[in-house]
Amino acid sequence: MAEYSVLLHMYLNEETLQKRYTFTICKTVMGKDELCTTKLLVDLINEEKDVKNKKRLLHDNEVIYAKFLGKKIEPIPLLLEYDCL
Repeated sequence: MAEYSVLLHMYLNEETLQKRYTFTICKTVMGKDELCTTKLLVDLINEEKDVKNKKRLLHDNEVIYAKFLGKKIEPIPLLLEYDCL
């Protein structure tokens, strides 16, 4: 799963100094030009036409979600950002 990465977002309320953390799952893919680019996994899933590949990407999304948060929750909704619980 080395082709996956997680972006951590911190939202800071300047008035109250409250922090909110979320994360986004990304995947590094090789393009037709043989250059690697990092894409949002939610976009790759939504763009995927092949059912088998889409199921694999959805499964990978669940695995990374569970590893990042240290707990397994099923089913996981497909979102751009997940809250760090």
